[in-house]
Amino acid sequence: MGGIATVKFDEKKLRNIQRQLSGTRGGMKKVMTRGINKTTKAARTKTARQINEKINLGVGAVRKSITMEKASYSKWRADLDVAGKRVPLIKFGASQTKKGLSYKIDRSGGRKKIPGGFKQMVSSGHKGAFFRPGKKRYPIVQLYGPSVGRFFAGSKAILRRVMSETNADLKKNIQVQTDLLLKKLKSRAA
Repeated sequence: MGGIATVKFDEKKLRNIQRQLSGTRGGMKKVMTRGINKTTKAARTKTARQINEKINLGVGAVRKSITMEKASYSKWRADLDVAGKRVPLIKFGASQTKKGLSYKIDRSGGRKKIPGGFKQMVSSGHKGAFFRPGKKRYPIVQLYGPSVGRFFAGSKAILRRVMSETNADLKKNIQVQTDLLLKKLKSRAA
């Protein structure tokens, strides 16, 4: 995951798969690439769900902030990176109150208030949470919450949980891909 964690595959099992696929041209590349990419895609979903348990954002929005670099035939490595971009406050359930704006970032905490804050759709069609830095009507400044990356970096428990599941998934996915390829080869030979 972006240099933060590494998942490794058992070398003994890897040699066994190589023996099984020895007569298959490019078989090992296919199996490893597909297995790694399937595992990484699942790890991205699991990471998004784990982070979503902590912050009031929604799994889809969290998942969009996690980028994935896939493995290839020449590079048996995939990376996940949790973006460091700050999220607009409107996405954290910002709601208008009589005295300002109310929002909730951390699921375990209560709602917070910004006196004088307001929701507005600007001329470009963008809806956001804003405040006025002075007494004049303009300029208005958009409000942002923390980045998803901040929550991920601050929670080693999420990383440990996802990594243990990912290790198991990698073994399973590579074995499944091996079995599928061998089954396909047997059906072609018959």
